[in-house]
Amino acid sequence: MKSVRRARTFEPRERGLRLRRGSITVFVLVCLVAITMVCGVLLRIGLAERQRIRAEARRLQAEWLVESGLERAVVQINESKGEYQGEVWEITAAELGGLDSGRVTIAVETPKDEAGGRRRVRVQADYPHDATARVRLSKMLTVAIKSASSSEKP
Repeated sequence: MKSVRRARTFEPRERGLRLRRGSITVFVLVCLVAITMVCGVLLRIGLAERQRIRAEARRLQAEWLVESGLERAVVQINESKGEYQGEVWEITAAELGGLDSGRVTIAVETPKDEAGGRRRVRVQADYPHDATARVRLSKMLTVAIKSASSSEKP
């Protein structure tokens, strides 16, 4: 008898199973790549939002510092009867209750057209004062000096 050697052939059922296994692997890899891309985009959005919130917090703190500087200047001008010339006010991080310190620069001058009853106050606030991402705000105010007789109670 003659021996017939049969070539190995895949049954249609076995071949379909292998094709499905390969296509499932490709599908899973595509899904993992898509999920990774979505997570990367969400991470970038989160980091950008965190930076925006920090910048807003620095801006608000600088606004409060410039307002405090104006109030401080008005009090000093009235207490010194107009002799106050300004100062550089260093505020520590502990005093602000945060991580960064601030600096408020107050400059007081007599307007040229005034006889002495008013002072022009320029205030500049830097927060944080030594950082590259600092916020700098400035305001100007003209203050009338209170006389000693107006501050006394009748």
